[in-house]
Amino acid sequence: MLFQQIQTRFIFPAIRAVVRGRQRVVVIGLVSVLATLLIAGQAPAQQAGRWSKLKPIPQGEEEVYGTAAGGKLYVLGGLGVFPGWEPKQMLWSYDPASDQWTKLPSIPEGIHHPGFAAVGNKLYSIGGFTIARPAVGLPAWVPTNSVWIFDVTTNTWSKGPSLPTARGALTATAVGTKIYAIGGARNPSYSTPELRPTVPVENVATNEAYDTTTNTWSSARPMLTARNHHGAALIDGKIYVVGGRVGSTFIIGLSTNVSTNEVYDVAKDTWSSVLGVPTARSGVGTAVLNGRMHVLGGEAYLNDLVGTYRTHEAFDPRTNSWERLPPMPTPRHGLAVAEIGGKIYAVSGSNVAGGGGPHEGVNLNEVYDPK
Repeated sequence: MLFQQIQTRFIFPAIRAVVRGRQRVVVIGLVSVLATLLIAGQAPAQQAGRWSKLKPIPQGEEEVYGTAAGGKLYVLGGLGVFPGWEPKQMLWSYDPASDQWTKLPSIPEGIHHPGFAAVGNKLYSIGGFTIARPAVGLPAWVPTNSVWIFDVTTNTWSKGPSLPTARGALTATAVGTKIYAIGGARNPSYSTPELRPTVPVENVATNEAYDTTTNTWSSARPMLTARNHHGAALIDGKIYVVGGRVGSTFIIGLSTNVSTNEVYDVAKDTWSSVLGVPTARSGVGTAVLNGRMHVLGGEAYLNDLVGTYRTHEAFDPRTNSWERLPPMPTPRHGLAVAEIGGKIYAVSGSNVAGGGGPHEGVNLNEVYDPK
């Protein structure tokens, strides 16, 4: 409509006024350029990259966690919601080269919401929650300090040294041969030993480092904002911790999502704030691609709206800026995400937020190619 008005009022009269003169070719050329610019200005900006679907994971569950090792994606965890909390204890591997899934030995303990990272040929499940089943009432979550190690070469699990601070809904990020366990939630000392949607929770900013060569833990500087269900990613020796929730471990009722984005300089043992994620959310998946942190999915509770995101936003530390990228085809939270071979894989999760009604995990395997 705007271009038609400009044609009628300005472009066509200009052509008629000079069409008999020697400037006819020049004016028509200018008009052509102007028309092209106006049309281009009306076209929507094209977003980089595209999503496609690959062979689905055979066992779709929510609250799964992903990491990459040796060119393969590993998916850990799973939590059944109805009729009661039920940790699935699963471990699957996916080989992008063959587009095949392989079921691996289950983690020995019924843990959910751990941190999950890989160092060399070993996978590390750190902290999380176990399930308490009282004689009366619904099951509840109990913070644990368990560390479980899976050796990819021998296909076996072993117990590692206990996490100093028991907590769940934390992140675990590998930096060389160390793993940094950051944030999470636990029950306050004045409250019940279990976590429930209606009881107090203590969010922690705790940062503890596990040296996989010496098998020991040490304390590191805590992050600035205590939270749980956040995401984390390593870029150029710095850990970026993004999003998450405060107020409760559970999305319903008492929790609030935050857009906070903080960076930990591992060498200096210092924290600083950077530009927050545009869409505040928790239960996200993160991966690093081409020097940027990609944040996928998540869930939210806003008054009467309980839902999941298909949002895909990328943070560039070099410019302290965010870019909105093509969203995942399927909205979900509690998904497993990892980068392999220049592509980001987003596996399983739930397309219904906690408290949003009966739901199950989806068995999707969607991949983002930036080219």
